[in-house]
Amino acid sequence: MHPADVFLIASNSGINGAVVEMARLARRNGNRVVAVTSLAHSEAVPTRDPAGERLFELADVVIDNCGVPGDAAYELPGGARIVPTSTMTSVLIAQLLTAEICAALVARGIDPPVYISENVEAGDAHNAALRERYASCIRRHEP
Repeated sequence: MHPADVFLIASNSGINGAVVEMARLARRNGNRVVAVTSLAHSEAVPTRDPAGERLFELADVVIDNCGVPGDAAYELPGGARIVPTSTMTSVLIAQLLTAEICAALVARGIDPPVYISENVEAGDAHNAALRERYASCIRRHEP
């Protein structure tokens, strides 16, 4: 981790210890934290974090995914609820942030260091050059 790195942490409830601890560790390291969470959910239930904190309380920027408490949009007969919405909203928010960040970099004359599909011409070479350039920051999960 480098102090300039920004952490994007998504959790609908924002109350579970592991998620809160990740935000806490990032902040302790000097990193900025962007939280994607449901404020309605997080404020409606007690935190499970031993220190009593919630993700949104530790974030520099909070993006409310507008999820419902329990993160389930479809009620079954008998009262059970299914179909979490936070999966889709978190992915959409992350992709929109990526687009805006890349647009801002381009406007400043910076070529965004992003992978491109290996299924297009020059994709393999482009990605290999990025892996070499950022070798100290990238951990590959495949052999």
